[in-house]
Amino acid sequence: MKNNELKNFINKVSYSELSDMLMEYAQQDKSFEKNFKNFIERKIKDVSEEDVREEVATSFCQIHSSGSRYDNYEDTDWYAVMEDCDHLFEKALQALSMGELSCAVAYPLQWLSCFSNTFNEDSFSYDNEGTKFSYACEQAIEIIEKVMRSPKADADFKEGVSIELSGIAKDTTIFDDYCFVNLKAFAKRMEAMTLSGEDALAKIEELIEKHEYGVSQSDLIIQKATILFAMDKDEDAIRFLENNVLEKEVCDHLVGLLIEKHDYNHAIEVLEKAIKFGESCHTRIWLKKEIEIYLSQGRDKEVTDTYRRLFILSNGDIETYKTLKERIPKDEWKGYLDALMNETTFYYSVLGRNDKAEIIKVEYGDEALFEYLCTVNNDYRLELYSHYATQLAVEYQTRLIPYYMDALRKEATLAKERHQYQRMRYNMEHLQELKGSEEAIKILLAEFRELYRRRPSFMRELNRIDNK
Repeated sequence: MKNNELKNFINKVSYSELSDMLMEYAQQDKSFEKNFKNFIERKIKDVSEEDVREEVATSFCQIHSSGSRYDNYEDTDWYAVMEDCDHLFEKALQALSMGELSCAVAYPLQWLSCFSNTFNEDSFSYDNEGTKFSYACEQAIEIIEKVMRSPKADADFKEGVSIELSGIAKDTTIFDDYCFVNLKAFAKRMEAMTLSGEDALAKIEELIEKHEYGVSQSDLIIQKATILFAMDKDEDAIRFLENNVLEKEVCDHLVGLLIEKHDYNHAIEVLEKAIKFGESCHTRIWLKKEIEIYLSQGRDKEVTDTYRRLFILSNGDIETYKTLKERIPKDEWKGYLDALMNETTFYYSVLGRNDKAEIIKVEYGDEALFEYLCTVNNDYRLELYSHYATQLAVEYQTRLIPYYMDALRKEATLAKERHQYQRMRYNMEHLQELKGSEEAIKILLAEFRELYRRRPSFMRELNRIDNK
């Protein structure tokens, strides 16, 4: 194939499609992977900061025609710009990994500058809620912070980045007006990284006090602690972090520091405080971190006890159940499981699969599963029946049919829209799969046709059951 023909083929695929193909090929051919990495590294090292800024600026020069045939005008092609965005930021991260800090930070700085100069109200025709724009701005500042925190970033470099960033933030109100990112506060936080001692501390404390929108309190708290450590005020830093451990990122940061110092008991104390007073949505993560600490110390009893807590506080979890079953001696398992099940309040799954039902099916058998299904009386009852009824022995399937009919009748009284009628049909078709359900289906079809005859959408779904 001639080069021009190959080039034409390449131009027909998107960057992401080409990237996926190269990744797949690299996994299959290690020699190609090595050569490709070397090629990328050479390209990055050969690129100057000026080249980077020109590449980013060129991305924002892409235009397309807008308006009508009578009022046609050219506008920024935001689809093309945002498609380039991930590619540009990926290059920035590659440059950072290779220690090319000037190029790495030039990508996001130039992107923010071009974005602020190009964006206008009409841009929302591309992204009317600004979510993609916000995400791209957040990606940019994350990369800038990573570069600023690089061990290779000296004081002069940080100051240069801080000055340019502050200039971009000062020259535009775009980021604030549309709530894309609080660039001014971020610029002040980065400025603090160029200061030392009390000046840096004062700058961060000012930001913490303001509680500005879009500013992560966790980042500010961690940055203040980092400054305190740099001032050899380790006790003050640890105390400050401890006072803010209900912020998940702060808790994770402090626990990581304590683990590095092998102060495991202190790390457990911090995690326990977070579990007790923090947001419950983070409980699983913190308990798993405790398990990691106990495992590293060989504290087997504490590992098992924490898995038990994890199961209960997670409202039942099938994977934790399997782990506990492996850890508890077989002759103790039944009594242990009985107590565990009694202590646990289980969640119900919207999709039908239910961890409590799964455990009952394995551990206690069909009769116990049947009894459990009969006791369920909530909005997910039909999903449970649809999922588990056919897994029961025939005798229990037959006995469950009246409960199934009762649930369908209740569901029918609530059904008002087409998707609800489709759900009714779906669940009635599952009822048909049970042994001895033929008469039940006839009764329900007759009842529903009489009671809901003025609902044509429902009637159409019922007719599909007849024709199946």
